Amino acid sequence: MKIGILTYRQAPYISANTAIAYILGQQFVNSENEIVYIGIKQDPAQDNIKSYKDGKIMFLNDSVKESRSFIEKIASKVFGDKARLRQKTACLRRIVQNEKIDVLLCVIAPLEDILIAFYADLEIPVFLYQLDPFYNGMDTENKKQKKLFIKISDKMRHVFTTELLYDIYKDDKDIKSIIEKFSVVQFPKLIKPAEANFIQKFPSEQKIRILYAGSLYSKIRSPEILINLKKILPPECEFVFCGGCDNDNEAKEMKNAGIICKGYRSQEVLAEETARADILLNVGNLVKNQLGSKIIDYISTGKPILNIFQIENCPTLKVLAGYKYSLSVKAEALAEKSAKEKIENFVLESKGNVSPWTDIYERYKEFTPEYAAAKILKFFISDN
Repeated sequence: MKIGILTYRQAPYISANTAIAYILGQQFVNSENEIVYIGIKQDPAQDNIKSYKDGKIMFLNDSVKESRSFIEKIASKVFGDKARLRQKTACLRRIVQNEKIDVLLCVIAPLEDILIAFYADLEIPVFLYQLDPFYNGMDTENKKQKKLFIKISDKMRHVFTTELLYDIYKDDKDIKSIIEKFSVVQFPKLIKPAEANFIQKFPSEQKIRILYAGSLYSKIRSPEILINLKKILPPECEFVFCGGCDNDNEAKEMKNAGIICKGYRSQEVLAEETARADILLNVGNLVKNQLGSKIIDYISTGKPILNIFQIENCPTLKVLAGYKYSLSVKAEALAEKSAKEKIENFVLESKGNVSPWTDIYERYKEFTPEYAAAKILKFFISDN
């Protein structure tokens, strides 16, 4: 079977969602299928990107800065996304036809992926793997977007989504009528770490290293949380941040607070940083129906996880329930003496501990690539 995987970003700009698309793609290849990754070119350097591991990469745009004619701009305002995405939908149809793709999986976000596939009106089965909220971020619900989501979902052969989102859909009066089209597929990020992921520290590395890896956003995952945490960490600790934030001033404030800011790192370098870390830091979102996939990466290592959550019933709390080496502290409690003592005790007592892989697998096996890919492939096979 030849499987197309549509995901907005492609190598070397590997976002969390792109990483998930590639993980699934590799599993599909392992099951003797062919893969074609399809995305949007982000940089001229991608002109030379033709493949990723065992899959071909193809782009829906020839150049990064595509100019649109005056007529197209007017049409976009009058007819909306369908007109705006006309060239990309036409390109997707050509790729599907020329590559003889049997089935298409859209791994979103951003939402552009599924809009392109929806308006392309393909003759092959199209599946949606929805990782992030479509119409209901934070505590608000966009009625227009919800109507579009229902229309799109009804047209899809099937929709795979997270447990968080599925629980909302099955109780929603507007979506219950098509709930049979939905299935839960968790983030396929639980991968047994290689021995190389447990690098012995150099004799000179006496500090307890705490690592936060990922992006920070003022509205949902603020850098201020890291700054407040740094203030109460024991002096034996060094705090490393690998990633970026959407506010340059806040990035400067983190550096001024003594946090070692290394910026974005490749997947390979990030693996080395994780290997040298004693404690992994997770920060829960303000979005109640969105779980960051990074926490599954962390769980894979078996290392201690310090989890800072921001809302009651944060989804991170359920995921970490039963994980041996973890401590969850509410962000607003970081100024309290009791929180400082809890964190200090956790850091000093749990450093160096690692949960056995067998224990992790038993508790979280539905998050493994093998489990997720097998579930998706069953639907693909029934259509071919």
